[in-house]
Amino acid sequence: MYNKSLFILVAIFFSSCTYFTKEEVVAEVAAKVGTYTLTVEDLKKLDIKDVSPEDSLVLVNNFVENWVKEKLMLQKAELNLTQYQKDFNRQLEDYRKTLLIYTYELELIKQNLDTNVSESDIQDYYQKNPENFYLTNDIAKINFLKVPINAPKTNRIKKLFLSEKEKDQHELKEYAHQYAEKFYFDENEWIELNELRKEAPISILSTDFFKQNNHIITEDSLALYFILFKDYRLKGDVSPLSFESDNIKNIILNKRKLNLLKKIKIELYQQALLNKEIQIYSNHIENQRIK
Repeated sequence: MYNKSLFILVAIFFSSCTYFTKEEVVAEVAAKVGTYTLTVEDLKKLDIKDVSPEDSLVLVNNFVENWVKEKLMLQKAELNLTQYQKDFNRQLEDYRKTLLIYTYELELIKQNLDTNVSESDIQDYYQKNPENFYLTNDIAKINFLKVPINAPKTNRIKKLFLSEKEKDQHELKEYAHQYAEKFYFDENEWIELNELRKEAPISILSTDFFKQNNHIITEDSLALYFILFKDYRLKGDVSPLSFESDNIKNIILNKRKLNLLKKIKIELYQQALLNKEIQIYSNHIENQRIK
């Protein structure tokens, strides 16, 4: 019955677009829930110009049904909530004040924060807080190469990949640019092995593995994978400084922000006291003690 009613409303909507003047359309009611009214004029505001008649019918039906459900919930809320629960002026004012203070604090930080964090600052924090830098994941410095299973000269590449000669490394990188699906040759960058496992079919690696191996060459049905481990740290080890550098810099800056805002608030308070802009009535406060 409800869907049939909606269909009739939609039919009214489409017919009104042709047969009613603007003044007459305003008076046409498409749906009502208590004191809430949805007019045909409201339906005409829907953006359904570039859809088929069938799709527009579905869109209008859905809109009317959602409108009805929303108004039913709103009607119930109006009836069942207390006047205090329905008064949002206090919450809106609190939210406005919070936004004002937050925006002002951002401006103060922008104008006054020292954002220069030196390498010695980072190293000093790292050395004083070693308990904060135990690894939760395995990490490594690697060379990585992934080539299609039918790529040419793969036997040659196996030799080049393990070679430390500069000319061999140059030839390897040229090959990678020409044939590799993915490659990574940044020996100074630590990466999480969980990320590597997304790229290559390798299992969990242990200390025993690294004691006996410094590389993996493996394959699946689609690709051949070359992985050379230049250095590694396992879960539970102390994280290397170079891996934590950016994180430490952010920690230092956040501490500076908090200290800056604390200092500004104290100075603001002391200046207001000095200028006698604050009146604190201690006797009235004392009277509010819990008895």
